[in-house]
Amino acid sequence: FGYLGNELAFFTSAGRVYTITGSVARRVHRFSAKRGCEICGLNFDGSRLIGVQTRPGSGAVASVTARLADCLDRVEFRMSSGEAVVYGGEGGRQQGVVQLQRAEYITAVAQEHHDMYLGMGIAFFTSTGGIIAFDGAKAASRCRFAA
Repeated sequence: FGYLGNELAFFTSAGRVYTITGSVARRVHRFSAKRGCEICGLNFDGSRLIGVQTRPGSGAVASVTARLADCLDRVEFRMSSGEAVVYGGEGGRQQGVVQLQRAEYITAVAQEHHDMYLGMGIAFFTSTGGIIAFDGAKAASRCRFAA
């Protein structure tokens, strides 16, 4: 028998996050939208993700992209209205744009903490069980699953 890893995290339909964390796990900030709502914005205090903006319904965010190198430099949401909502700066290398499907929306987010930039990496979990991950070179290797 082996072990399950350094941590397990569960995102609930009530918008709660439950974690079981081992002593060597890295610090991760996680937020979830409640059932029937989508994440349409991020709240940062410096480099730390401290919350999310949610709204009822789906379809506000059309695509997500990022810039990264060792750490996460920038996250950009392209809204269905065409507006770009940008967090962070211009450093790092541009990553590919991930388009959300027509009925797909962001339900949860997890940011690996770092005292600079926008952390070491970020992952978005979607209503269809998809995972959109942008991990810098310093981010821990992770197995992510969604159902």
